[in-house]
Amino acid sequence: MDCRTIERDGRTLVEFSWDGDPVSGRGWAALTEGTTLEGHLFLHRGDDSNFRAEPDDHVLGKRSVRPRYRCLSAGGPNARSLGAGARSCL
Repeated sequence: MDCRTIERDGRTLVEFSWDGDPVSGRGWAALTEGTTLEGHLFLHRGDDSNFRAEPDDHVLGKRSVRPRYRCLSAGGPNARSLGAGARSCL
C-alpha cells in the first residue's frame, strides 16, 4: 500500500493505492464530523464506490490497540446490502 496526505478543499485527506490478488486499486479518505471517515475507492479495471465509516474499537469482544472502522454506507453499482440500512464498501 502506498499513501500520501494532501490538502483538498480546505481539508486534509489521505490518497492511497494498493496491489492485491485479485483486486488492486486506489482511493482517498478524510475524517469528517469528528471521527467519521468518508472517502472513495476505485478498483482497477472495475467499479468504484464511495464509503462512510465510523470507529469500531471492539474487535472480537476485545478492545483494539488501534482504531478500526466499520462501513456505515457505500454507493456504486456493486454495493451489497448488509441489512439495517448499512452497505458494504465493495
